[in-house]
Amino acid sequence: MTFEIELNEHIVADLQWSFEQGPMQNSSGQRLLTEKEVGRFDGFVVHIFADEHPPPHFQVKYQNQSASFSILDCLRLRGNVGLERYEFNIREWHKKYRSDLIDQWNATRPTNCPVGPIIK
Repeated sequence: MTFEIELNEHIVADLQWSFEQGPMQNSSGQRLLTEKEVGRFDGFVVHIFADEHPPPHFQVKYQNQSASFSILDCLRLRGNVGLERYEFNIREWHKKYRSDLIDQWNATRPTNCPVGPIIK
């Protein structure tokens, strides 16, 4: 016997987002995901990656483009193209949330990560 229950749209959207994130930690508390969404603004999506190369950075995605920026000073990483016309918006967001980015970066560092935590 199968039952169907109608759920509120926001409940379904939250559950779908949770499934897309995958298992957040194993039984020892070690983070399993390599990517973490840390912010959204005006259609932009901001990610940090747990096992990354230096310098500490975040990636911004918008309308099929992406670019990476330093967490410390919001400078575009060398070789990154895309989102040039939105760099002012990204810098303004960074000014407001730099401390939160540092906290998220530090919280996602696995023990074997080549880039350690950022000291505030």
